[in-house]
Amino acid sequence: MAVAEKESTMEETSTWAVAAVCFVLLAISIFIEHIIHAIGKWLKRKQKRDLYEALEKIKAELMLLGFISLLLTVLQDPISTICIPKSVGITWHPCETAKSGTTEKDSEDSDGSNGRKLLQFLDSGFSARRRLATKGYDKCTEDGKVAFMSAYAIHQLHVFIFVLAVFHVLFCVLTLALGRTKMRRWKVWENETRTLEYQYQNDPERFRFARETSFGRRHLSFWSKSTVSLWVVCFFRQFVEAITKAHLAPESETKFDFQKYIKRSLEEEFKVVVEISPIIWGFAVLFLLSNAYEWHSYLWLPFVPLFIILLVGTKLQVIITKMGLRIQKRGGVIKGTPVVQPGDDLFWFGRPRFLLFLIHFVLFQNAFQLAFFAWSVYAFGIDSCFHKRTAAKIIRLSTGVIIEILCSYVTLPLYALVTQMGSSMKPTIFNERVADAVRSWHRTARKNTRQSHHHSETNSPFSSWPATPTHGMSPVHLLHNYQHSSLDSLHAPPRMSNVENDHLDVVELGFRRKKISGEEDSLHYSSKIEDSVHSEQQQEREIQEQTSFQFAASTGSHPYFKNDRDRRDLITCGAAAGVAAAFRAPVGGVISVFYLTFRWRSALLWRTFFTTAVVAVVLRVFMVFCRSGKCGLFGEGGLIMFDVNSAKPTYSIPDLLAVIFLGVIGGIFGSLYNYLVDKVLRSYSIINERDPSLKVILAMTISFLTSCCSYGLPWLSQCIPCPTNLGDQCPTVGRSGNYKNFQCPPNHYNDLASLFMTTNDDAIRNLFISASDKEFHLSTLIVFFAAIYCLGIITYGIAVPSGLFIPVILAGASYGRLLGILLGSLSDLDAGLFALLGAASFLGGTMRMTVSLCVILLELTNDLLMLPLVMLVLLISKTVADGFNKGVYDQIVKMKGLPYMEAHAEPYMRHLVASDVVSGPLVTFSGVEKVGTILHALKITRHNGFPVIDEPPFSDAPELCGLVLRSHLLVLLKGKKFTRQRVMTGSEMMKRFNAHDFAKAGSGKGVKLEDLDIKEEELEMYVDLHPITNSSPYTVVETMSLAKAALLFREVGLRHLLVVPKTPGRPPIVGILTRHDFMPEHILGLYPHFHPHK
Repeated sequence: MAVAEKESTMEETSTWAVAAVCFVLLAISIFIEHIIHAIGKWLKRKQKRDLYEALEKIKAELMLLGFISLLLTVLQDPISTICIPKSVGITWHPCETAKSGTTEKDSEDSDGSNGRKLLQFLDSGFSARRRLATKGYDKCTEDGKVAFMSAYAIHQLHVFIFVLAVFHVLFCVLTLALGRTKMRRWKVWENETRTLEYQYQNDPERFRFARETSFGRRHLSFWSKSTVSLWVVCFFRQFVEAITKAHLAPESETKFDFQKYIKRSLEEEFKVVVEISPIIWGFAVLFLLSNAYEWHSYLWLPFVPLFIILLVGTKLQVIITKMGLRIQKRGGVIKGTPVVQPGDDLFWFGRPRFLLFLIHFVLFQNAFQLAFFAWSVYAFGIDSCFHKRTAAKIIRLSTGVIIEILCSYVTLPLYALVTQMGSSMKPTIFNERVADAVRSWHRTARKNTRQSHHHSETNSPFSSWPATPTHGMSPVHLLHNYQHSSLDSLHAPPRMSNVENDHLDVVELGFRRKKISGEEDSLHYSSKIEDSVHSEQQQEREIQEQTSFQFAASTGSHPYFKNDRDRRDLITCGAAAGVAAAFRAPVGGVISVFYLTFRWRSALLWRTFFTTAVVAVVLRVFMVFCRSGKCGLFGEGGLIMFDVNSAKPTYSIPDLLAVIFLGVIGGIFGSLYNYLVDKVLRSYSIINERDPSLKVILAMTISFLTSCCSYGLPWLSQCIPCPTNLGDQCPTVGRSGNYKNFQCPPNHYNDLASLFMTTNDDAIRNLFISASDKEFHLSTLIVFFAAIYCLGIITYGIAVPSGLFIPVILAGASYGRLLGILLGSLSDLDAGLFALLGAASFLGGTMRMTVSLCVILLELTNDLLMLPLVMLVLLISKTVADGFNKGVYDQIVKMKGLPYMEAHAEPYMRHLVASDVVSGPLVTFSGVEKVGTILHALKITRHNGFPVIDEPPFSDAPELCGLVLRSHLLVLLKGKKFTRQRVMTGSEMMKRFNAHDFAKAGSGKGVKLEDLDIKEEELEMYVDLHPITNSSPYTVVETMSLAKAALLFREVGLRHLLVVPKTPGRPPIVGILTRHDFMPEHILGLYPHFHPHK
């Protein structure tokens, strides 16, 4: 017997290899643990207690699976040394061929290749993989026996445990997502119940026959009288309209937010189904046991959970119908909406939780079977003995998908709804904060009840606390009253009015929980609850006021990015960095943002230059790192750099004429491209506004069309023999390369496939290459140009991250190389150089940024000798295109309706003055203004700036004090530094605030109008606006030319420009000019006789 070669042990392994493996495993584990921890913190912050507990249970299950894997690792060798007779080892195999182990040939096999694997025989083809998990020695073979469980089988069990953990987590997330998706449909029905039409048709004071209601017409029919027909109808009903509007009709309170409540109810049930109990684990072991070939489990085992979930869904429908029959038995006439009430006797064995256990069992069993299917495909292949029959594959996958959809989308939400029907609610009626308050109140009530019983022996019965619920003393009743009082007055504090609408129906529906959601509870009430609730809310308000200013002071210590200038600079640096990183053009990035920024200063210049310099250095480091292939697809042809060298340093007259012609063609094609892009984007905007789902359909359609062009058009091209001097470089293999063997014989390539089936930057390299002109056919270049030109137009604007720069370069390079080949007899310029000039002409014709494009192209190609030709073609193409329309980016900004001001004022603005375009009415505030006036102005207007005017007694005559911002007013009102008298309290008021409280909000949205907590008595109080007023705003006289005012507004970067009167004796301000007042649409709407400049 040959001695098997053993694998190296730890003592023969390099320490750096051990350390590397440990580092990678630890990094992945810590990363996953941090993600789970972050999700838990987010759930706690959102007060999702049930989901947080579900997450903790998932973590516990993953820990259990990890512990099982650890035990298998430790006990791998001892288990693999256990030997059993061959007569026992060949029984209960999952594959029919496992019986071959009893033949004489197998008994003579000395290398142990017939040792048992997990659920499958181990033939000689697995001997190499087996040595990965064992030392290559099988002592059972020497004794004429087989291993109880081989080491490789234990290794496969490790893999299965990992797959099971992944499937368990994924199916848990999918279950919750499908349940939530189902409930979104119910939200539409709930909103419908709040309409006047619904309230009129379902008048709660109207008497009707039960069978005439929508609920009665659905459930109280002839088929409900027979048990057989009832079950048959309910079986099919769970597939079509399992839930209808009749099941969601509110009993009395139309403001009850049923959607939030049912979501919490679903989360409570979800917390149960994610847990894997010992009973569920037992059924999983039985599944492994029954997977033997003799049992033919593939024919019946997948149908067991399907049968169970269909039975549960049918039972829930039967329960709803029986609840309706109980209404009819109580009386044929009802008042208002029929209210059903479930009972434990309607459920199997009087245990409603048994249905939830069955749902739990089905979900895990389905995940377990699909995980086993995925593991077996990974371990043994799709055509292994596990899935030799095509029917087994189809049954496993189809039943798994059907079960998951039925269980998560239909049955589990239906169970959550059925178990809350009627006049009783689950504890999930309350959110976490209110539930904690009720629990605290309940403990106090029970304590007081015990004390009352203790004193009842000596005191009179009237001195004891009540032992039964009293309606006016319940905390829910208090919350109910608080909510109603907040609706009647404006000054209700947010902590008192922020109680969710979920709680409103509790009083009408009763506060006695039935046995359906647990054991029957009877709540006892304390007469001191009103004082405790009131004091608790008062403390919350005080804490909120204190912590709000502490938070503002702490965050205000960070002085940067809290103003518009710093944010504009950050955006500018980011745009420059993007251009520098994408095209390796740091100087081009600086110049490109210089074109787009209307407020440029020296500090911004060195900031953007420093940013692009850092980007260039970091990019160079990663390029060196990725050059060896360590970055995968990110380093394979993914860095844009086109080394194009001009063949001759001088140019002749025919060369210049050819370049001029190329520039004219580029200008025409570029202007046509902009025109078509504008039309397509307007069409896309109409489509996207109709239905958001059309965005996905549109993106899928364009993607399908692009794929058809990329894979279909190369069939039209002919195969070209590879150049003899390339050797193995033609044809190329992989994503990058110049020569693609697409349906061509050996040593041939498809030139059109070389452009389509590669990365965009490699396609540009192929077009820019200064090789033979015969590398691409003329027909290939024509087809590629037409395809890229059209696809670039229809792709931009769909819901995918697409751009304009690369498609424009591709299209320009293709027709540039085409003209280079056609004009080859007239010009000595290389075809690759023509491709570069064609790309420059198309860029100039579409984007019109000549200087920045010139620098970017020179940095891309790394050849300064081409500077004169690139400058010439850019100027010509821009001049020609400007005669037709504007640049593509200008058209996009105009189409989106953004108030972008041009660098130069329109000619008709010279004939107007500032006061001619002022819009009204003007809203002003006094220096010391009434709180109610400010609040009313903020509600009825959307202005972000208000003039402040000082009036007597603070000044002799009305005079302009300055401008106050809306955001500053909101912060001031939230601080509530009001006075009852109209006096100036500037210095004293600012002690309450920090300067950074009025800075621009960071990542949040700042204070909103809804966040204000203004009481009714505070509306008549006064607040001093002087400390937060900008006392030196930019102003222009009313007779100033509108053109000059527009230039001032743009160059300084203003948002408000105050117009003051020229003569005294008038109000101190005429109006305010904003960016919208300078827009041509606004001006031409006021003065239609003016015509815009073409």
